[in-house]
Amino acid sequence: VKVKHLAEARKVFSGATNYIVWIQPEGSEAYQNVGALQVDKNLQGTHTTTIPYKNFKVLITPEMSSMGQTPTGPAVFEQRVMRQ
Repeated sequence: VKVKHLAEARKVFSGATNYIVWIQPEGSEAYQNVGALQVDKNLQGTHTTTIPYKNFKVLITPEMSSMGQTPTGPAVFEQRVMRQ
């Protein structure tokens, strides 16, 4: 995931300290925390991970902790991924 011009997390959601990247495998109701999105002073960020699923949803939310088990902040990005 690469982002540009992403506002500081605390400006999007009160008390947030970072952005978390979540995945939701197709057919599952649960989201999985796959790590924090590292955003620099130029408001650009990246997160790299390996996903074992072909079809899943990616969600990015501002959160108060990087250890959360479910998204609580508002989604700033959401995309469904379908690979063959």
